[in-house]
Amino acid sequence: MSAGARDGEAAGVLRADAMALCRARRFSEAAQAFAALAQHDGGGVPLLDQARAHLLAGELQRAQDRGRAALTRDPSLLRGSLLLARIAERRGNPQGQVVALRQAVALRPQAASLRARLAVLLAGRGQHDAALSTARAALARDPQCHAASLVIVQCHAARGDLVQARLLAVRLTRARPGWTALAPYLDPPKVPEPEPEPESGPEPETSAEPELPPALVQALAAVMRPAAPSSRRSPLDDLRILRALMLRNLQVRYGGSPLGLPLEMLRPVAVVLAHWALFALLHKPMPGEIPIPIFVLAGFSVWFAFNYSATGAANGARFPAGATLLPGVTAMHLRLARAAWPLLVNLVFCLAAVLPLRLFGIVLPLPSLPQTALIFGLAGGLGVGFGLLAERLGAIGPFARPIEKLITWALFVTCGLYFVVYRTLPALAAVLLWNPLLHLVEYERHAFDPGYPLVLVDLGYPAALAALLLLLGLAACRSIRISA
Repeated sequence: MSAGARDGEAAGVLRADAMALCRARRFSEAAQAFAALAQHDGGGVPLLDQARAHLLAGELQRAQDRGRAALTRDPSLLRGSLLLARIAERRGNPQGQVVALRQAVALRPQAASLRARLAVLLAGRGQHDAALSTARAALARDPQCHAASLVIVQCHAARGDLVQARLLAVRLTRARPGWTALAPYLDPPKVPEPEPEPESGPEPETSAEPELPPALVQALAAVMRPAAPSSRRSPLDDLRILRALMLRNLQVRYGGSPLGLPLEMLRPVAVVLAHWALFALLHKPMPGEIPIPIFVLAGFSVWFAFNYSATGAANGARFPAGATLLPGVTAMHLRLARAAWPLLVNLVFCLAAVLPLRLFGIVLPLPSLPQTALIFGLAGGLGVGFGLLAERLGAIGPFARPIEKLITWALFVTCGLYFVVYRTLPALAAVLLWNPLLHLVEYERHAFDPGYPLVLVDLGYPAALAALLLLLGLAACRSIRISA
């Protein structure tokens, strides 16, 4: 018997043993058997079977790793992409589901059911434009795809196109046979004009309106239900909404892990420690004999507060994942929640970072709480205003994004993280003082150490600029529409 035949026979025995273990519901042992089989078989199927066994055993991380390894070995495995989507669903990772289903659609572009499944998931996450285009692509391949038809109705209703959703739903129920009459109505239909009544003669008999299926009734609940009378919310209600959204963002990002807050502080801790070591190595003289960790901590905490607040305000409403469908939740709530969380994290980091150092015998002063709160409030106001403007101006043309990146880089370089303004040339200092973050960084260092010299800086300038940016950002949100 040849070596190839012996390997094939051994692989067949291993597969039979692994399948027997699966039937006996001994999934962990079956996964080990499939791993041994993968050493004899160079394809991706044994790895895929191993991933499925890990999934049935509840070992989600191992299942995900083996599934990805199977697709790396054989990218054409459709079952691999579908299995990764199932694993992502079990792990509560909707973004992973979307990525896996997009891979499956790329492997089988003519499969309307896969596109419909992806459209359902996108609609559930609140990405209505992407869900509509995916559902229409599914219907172009299969006009009788019920799931894609339902997604179109749901998306029109969620976007406020109530007349279009209502008309489409009625036409769906009147279509005979099945759903084949949906194809002419893929584009939003126009409201039909009422026909003139006949001048005389008996009224023609009309058939009763067809009853909507239960699924469509649920999808069009918002269409049929009369609008509730508007009530004025108090600022306390808005704070509750922001708190719920911040907790929701943490749940989505870290899956409810108690390590969420420490992981959020990991980056600023690493940056501060690296610059502390760098300045100590260079023997950089500090103004006013301020300790190096205070010089670095005050500067970078203010910068991170501004930068992440601007990023949250600019990107917070792009992927709402259905939150804007909740009563009282708006896109502005999403932006503010994404901006407020990093602001609070960096404020806590700035106030509490000096405490662990005392365990190592390094005693540093605590900052002035009122002055620090004011400085971080101004940094957050500057960040939110800048982020809102960047989001809306980005819709005007492709040139806005590079300009935003250039301005952000210029603010970082000139905000005083690596220099002190009064030690620069007078002509250069006059230019640097246009950066409002430079004023905030200097005042935050003074909040730690009252002996730190405050020269040429003033809090009035960043306060006025923060108010101006907030007004311009809110005005841009009301006047500049982002096209779908």
